[in-house]
Amino acid sequence: QYHAIQSSIKHAWDGYQTTILTTSSLHLHTFFGILPLDTLKPLTRTGKTAYVFSGATLFDSLDTLYLAGLHTEYESAVTLALSLPLPFHPTKTFEYSIRILGGLLGAYTVSGDERLLS
Repeated sequence: QYHAIQSSIKHAWDGYQTTILTTSSLHLHTFFGILPLDTLKPLTRTGKTAYVFSGATLFDSLDTLYLAGLHTEYESAVTLALSLPLPFHPTKTFEYSIRILGGLLGAYTVSGDERLLS
């Protein structure tokens, strides 16, 4: 059962990475280093700009990737997450706090990865 869940998480991550991160990485410089798409729309395989406009789903996924034992995916996600600058654009404070800060703290709690505190 664990492997079925792990496989489902990997499938979702691969879809997010292929659809959002690959598309967004082409535009990172244009958008001042932020990810222009926060949310994956799986049926249309497109992205949607959400409130945070800072790759919130990327931060949300860190602890899940770690707990699922997807350490290669976790490492690439952490590397990208830590390379993103702080937003200098309007954002929703509550949404930013629970998704970005909460994602970093949650991942640190389960992994002990001190890079997430810097």
